Amino acid sequence: MKKYLHIVLLVLVYSWSCEDQSQNKENCNFSPSLYSSLPYNNGAYELELDQSSIQTFTTIFLDIGSEVVKKVEFASDVVVQVGSQWFDLVNTTSYTRSDGTTQTTLGVFEQNVGEIINIYCGFYDDCGNHYTDQIIIRVVNNF
Repeated sequence: MKKYLHIVLLVLVYSWSCEDQSQNKENCNFSPSLYSSLPYNNGAYELELDQSSIQTFTTIFLDIGSEVVKKVEFASDVVVQVGSQWFDLVNTTSYTRSDGTTQTTLGVFEQNVGEIINIYCGFYDDCGNHYTDQIIIRVVNNF
């Protein structure tokens, strides 16, 4: 009897440990908010070109609405060619901190003045749901 009890316990422990433990259903409800600290006018954030620099940078923030760590992808609908390679204007990958926030950097050039740039973010939850958000940034040169 003792021998069978050990076998039953071993089978139960083995079967439990082989279940997919990554399906945390509590991490399946997010409300991402992508935003910037730039001035906001007429439905878009406005990034003023820095005349004293080759490239102008700003930070884009994301709060996923839950205190978990997630891999987040960022993209812009405008790219820049440097030599023979094309680059996105934002850093494309980041992870949220344990408070559910992260950030990326947008870098624009003089050639982007007057352009309207859509910045997108997206990530998946533990249930396979895909979440996205976007903001619009207008590159201006008021000087």
